[in-house]
Amino acid sequence: TTSVHPLQDGNSVVVEGSFGSCKVLDVRKFQNNTNSGFSDRATVMDLTVPLSLVHKTKSTRCTGVALDPTETIVVCPFAGDDNLSFALWCLKTGKFLRSVDMGTTGNN
Repeated sequence: TTSVHPLQDGNSVVVEGSFGSCKVLDVRKFQNNTNSGFSDRATVMDLTVPLSLVHKTKSTRCTGVALDPTETIVVCPFAGDDNLSFALWCLKTGKFLRSVDMGTTGNN
């Protein structure tokens, strides 16, 4: 499942990626063809979690994306070695702000 959140400007969407990352895409740049790389042309920002924080196997089950009401902060879940966390970015600059540790993930 992919999470998509339209932005108020009417031209952009925030799309959940993998391993806690997400992208801001400009929908005007999508073309009706099957050429690879169409999303690269539409990418306005790549919001990635630093690799040192992400557990690649456990993070595959983390899905979703959320924005604050002013569309300033983007939040995505990811799993670390022993914890569930949320990554926070500034939507205006694309800067990774911090991760918020929510505690241990257990054996599930």
